[in-house]
Amino acid sequence: MRAIRVLKPVEVREGEAVARLEPSDMLEIDFRIDFAEKAIGRQEKTLNMANGAFVRELCDSRTFCLQADVDFMRANGLALGGTLENAVVFEDGQVLSPGGLRHADEPVRHKMLDALGDLSLAGGPLYRRARGPCVDQPAAAHAVRAARCLALC
Repeated sequence: MRAIRVLKPVEVREGEAVARLEPSDMLEIDFRIDFAEKAIGRQEKTLNMANGAFVRELCDSRTFCLQADVDFMRANGLALGGTLENAVVFEDGQVLSPGGLRHADEPVRHKMLDALGDLSLAGGPLYRRARGPCVDQPAAAHAVRAARCLALC
């Protein structure tokens, strides 16, 4: 399997959302999110993905949304398999999912997991540092990041 090495910084902006890849000798992810929902708020995390960090730090982080998003999706016949057990649902500063969060910073961990999935579409392991300040807006969609990152290959 071929590995892909990022040789120079690449940055993608859409509105306030930013995704950046930087050269590195290892797989490192540095992420920041800032959501209006009080129970999420601002979260930051940096991980070196060596030595099992994916299993220890990210793989159990669930997708998340607001109860209003759930209501909208269900009214439109979407997310019918979603439950409070397989997603974290927030409303008015509260976590509605039974048992609460798996990690205090589970939302930022899930965004890091999303970014790893997006970048895996490049077709091989990447040696790079991924930086992703992310704001509370759909503009930071997975498809936008993946499509633009694939242009590197």
